[in-house]
Amino acid sequence: MEESVAGAPRVLVGAPVRRKPRILRHFLQGLEDLDRHEGGLDFAFIDDNADPGSSSMLRAWHPPLGDGVVLVPRALPASAS
Repeated sequence: MEESVAGAPRVLVGAPVRRKPRILRHFLQGLEDLDRHEGGLDFAFIDDNADPGSSSMLRAWHPPLGDGVVLVPRALPASAS
């Protein structure tokens, strides 16, 4: 586990994300409102959205306090040949 500058452990929040934009907005706001205490938070999302607006919102989201984000794009379906 990576240690933050203050020596407190960092926490990784990971989740697949498949939400409508209006619900995703609340989900991301909830993540911003998390109490960080002395450690930091990093985020890893798997973008599984069917709505392009949700994918755009997820890509544009920046967590507070310089926490890190990893975004894994939705796997594209194999094209039929």
